[in-house]
Amino acid sequence: MTPRTKEQNEEIRLRRIREILQAAAEVYLDKGILLEIRDVAAAAGLGYGTVYHYYNNKNDLVSDMLYQGLERAEELWVGELSPDGRSDPGGMATASVGEDRSPRSEERVFLRVMGRLREACSVLLHAWERDRALFLACYLGTDQYRMLQPETAARLSPVYRSAVLLPLVSQVEAILVQEAAHASNVQHRAEAERQAEWLLAALAACALPSIRRGTLKGEMEELIRFAAGRGFV
Repeated sequence: MTPRTKEQNEEIRLRRIREILQAAAEVYLDKGILLEIRDVAAAAGLGYGTVYHYYNNKNDLVSDMLYQGLERAEELWVGELSPDGRSDPGGMATASVGEDRSPRSEERVFLRVMGRLREACSVLLHAWERDRALFLACYLGTDQYRMLQPETAARLSPVYRSAVLLPLVSQVEAILVQEAAHASNVQHRAEAERQAEWLLAALAACALPSIRRGTLKGEMEELIRFAAGRGFV
């Protein structure tokens, strides 16, 4: 038998890690923090020792699974928002000086920014339907990863904030600008962050049963309408 090349060994290693992390996400959805390495090995169809070859303990495994999910979250907003969530390539900003600020014009801008927020919710739900690890990273992030070890939470929280929370904050802020044109930017930003946190928590909590049932794809519009009915989007 011809020995494997270095490239082939690396391909096998990466494939094994993907299989382990995908299995870990499925098991975590079912068992949460009670997840054990043996459960992941069984779900991945791998030997118990194979998983331990890549991860020394379940905390390292869960941390890597969630971190990689958050890295993929950063890709969701490419072309939509800057990394800090403040750019406005899609026309979310309010009318500039000299532009039409009539009530009808203001209403059009408001409807546009509301539409952008609904689109952002749709982007998240579609991503969650495809990627269980990304969903779990968002779901646990809404509670600042309190269920995990402090060092894991400290590693994940800044990435969650930049990759998931801030893009939504900018869109909620655009709505608040339209609703209260005379409030200060500081007030807008603080309130926008608070409401974006509510929105993410509500969407993730509502999506969890659908993801576990495998029915999220068919229930996305209903979830967005539910959020809209509660004043989120």
